[in-house]
Order: sequence, then C-alpha cells, then structure tokens
Amino acid sequence: IVYGVTYLDGYGSIVHPSDCTENEVKGSSLSSPIHERSGLFNVTGSGVLADVPLINKVFDDLDQRRYQGWFAGAGLSYGYAFILGKHWNLELEGGVGYSYIDNDVYECEECGTLLENRHNHYVGLTKAALNIVYVF
Repeated sequence: IVYGVTYLDGYGSIVHPSDCTENEVKGSSLSSPIHERSGLFNVTGSGVLADVPLINKVFDDLDQRRYQGWFAGAGLSYGYAFILGKHWNLELEGGVGYSYIDNDVYECEECGTLLENRHNHYVGLTKAALNIVYVF
C-alpha cells in the first residue's frame, strides 16, 4: 500500500491511493478524454508520404499536387501507463475524432496556379502515441 501519493486519473481528477486497490495504484489512466487539433499545412511530395492510406484519404494525387490550408478538430482519447520499474513507465495512448480541413489545391509542387478550394470532413484516427518515460 502506498501512502501520501496522489495521481491524476483519466478525467483529470486527483485520486488518493488509499481509495484504490493495489492493482489500480500500479497502473493509472493518463490522458484527458477530450483532445483538440488545429494547425496550418503546406503539403506536397511523393514516395513514402504519398503511400500512407490516412494521408491519401484527405489528399488525393499528393505526388502531383500541392495542398495548402488549415485544419481544426476534436476527439476522444484514452491512455494508460504501465509501470515497468522504479524509474521507467510505458505509456500507450490512442484517440478517434473529427477534423474539418480547408485547403487550396495547386497544380504542382512549385507552381502557383490555383485549381480549387476544398473543404473536407475527416472522421477517424486522430491521436496515437507510444512513450517510454523516465521518472526522476
């Protein structure tokens, strides 16, 4: 039994170990259930990036076109920490959500000829993480 230590559960609440079973103290949920995404992008290219199915779902003809714009979205996520030792943890996290994507499509990688303005709605995987953590 651990005394005098508190940690955050998956919903940001402070939990005292005396309120938990021994197994709950050994590993704890670590992520907020809601995450947000936003940003700007200017994407073009061929090769490995163009072959990723998740990217091809939003940007078709990535090897022949340039996409420039912004995105915003939110989703639900869940994470868990596995205590490996006194100073080492392994964290796993994943999430699904929605993103609105507004972008301009240009003729080629270097050209400035605007072909169209697109508005895409993406639903799917929006967060994935595998972390190895050293605790001081």
